[in-house]
Amino acid sequence: MGELKYPDAAKEKKIEGRVILQFIVNKEGKVSNVKVVRSANSLLDAEAVRAIYSSPLWKPGYQNNTAVNVRYTFPVIFKLK
Repeated sequence: MGELKYPDAAKEKKIEGRVILQFIVNKEGKVSNVKVVRSANSLLDAEAVRAIYSSPLWKPGYQNNTAVNVRYTFPVIFKLK
């Protein structure tokens, strides 16, 4: 995942939560089709999606020694210290 930045507006309002994302890692390891399947707050949702799209290449899945697209469900937790 790319660098996660806690949104300033969410910090000010003391918003915390868990965003559940679903996305595809394609045969080349690129992330696509990111969807929020469980929202915490629109500010947190947007940052989680941005961070996933900005992540470096992932390792693709393999089936029978062939690279395949894989759907992931991925939690992103925002917690203030």
